[in-house]
Amino acid sequence: MNRKTIFHLSLPVSDMDRSRKFYEEILGAKVGRVKGRWLDVWLYDVQITLQDRRGEEINAHEKFHFGATLEWEGWEHMRDHLQSLGAEFDGEPAISEALGQAKLYLKDPDGYVVELKAYRDRTESLAPPD
Repeated sequence: MNRKTIFHLSLPVSDMDRSRKFYEEILGAKVGRVKGRWLDVWLYDVQITLQDRRGEEINAHEKFHFGATLEWEGWEHMRDHLQSLGAEFDGEPAISEALGQAKLYLKDPDGYVVELKAYRDRTESLAPPD
């Protein structure tokens, strides 16, 4: 994969089948990973994660987030930079060696969550569908 940064958006949806059909059939998105109650669609080189929230009240400030997937070293640099600025994280930045991933979350001034993550093996986790 030759992209260094992948922008993603995570959206709660009230009807996964309807949303998947819309993104695939209407907009021409390609489905990537499908895991339990969420799936990724790729639209114009953006990874959109649809989260099945059927039967739940959708509160954008609680579940809506956007972010970017960085190269591993870029994530570590950003984490260190944010810490040096005294940034207020939403939880502690975390590295899971077992999963080969790193994540950190910040809230913007309006309470929207910004997620920055990295994967040791980006090919398996983030390859857009053909």
